Amino acid sequence: QSCANALMDVATAKLITPVEEALQKDVLMEVWVERELVLLLAKLGQRQRVDRWMFDLQKQADQVPNTATLPAILDALTRLGDLQFRSGLIREASETHQKRIDLLGDIARRVRPELRPGLVDEQWAIHYNLACCFSLLGEAEKGLQALETSLASTTIRLEMALVDGDLKLLRERDEWPAWVARMQSESGQSRPEEAPTEGEGERR
Repeated sequence: QSCANALMDVATAKLITPVEEALQKDVLMEVWVERELVLLLAKLGQRQRVDRWMFDLQKQADQVPNTATLPAILDALTRLGDLQFRSGLIREASETHQKRIDLLGDIARRVRPELRPGLVDEQWAIHYNLACCFSLLGEAEKGLQALETSLASTTIRLEMALVDGDLKLLRERDEWPAWVARMQSESGQSRPEEAPTEGEGERR
């Protein structure tokens, strides 16, 4: 991933033809390699592949949720949100992340109690992605609320927010030092039993 990011930083239009040829010839290419090359083309102004890919993922995500389709829908939403975010469609990415959060919440309310913690934890974690989106969109208050929610997840740490470039806007807020201090003081408290619904940013 770090190599891919470095290539993104120095890529020029001269790479378009060789990248296109690689995508056409290598039928056994790893999925993550294909994704990075498609995103590279998008950065260079060639959005046809990434737009087509996102269109296909959107169709998968728009299926009627049921026992058979839920895994594919959740996977499509995950990949779609990532592609939207990394190709510069930040508002669309935020909406996709919220759809995934809402769907997981609906599933969590329907499954056996012992299955809920993992689903709710994933809901919380996705709020970190939302925080990044809101920060890049200039919506700092929503970003802080989403970031606070994400810290309830077992996979999200406050240290991540202290260095993440996508959250720069939040760190520039006057209330950031006090917010960080409050999060640090609350880090030892027990987690809530449910993730907040749409519009509820703060942990309960």
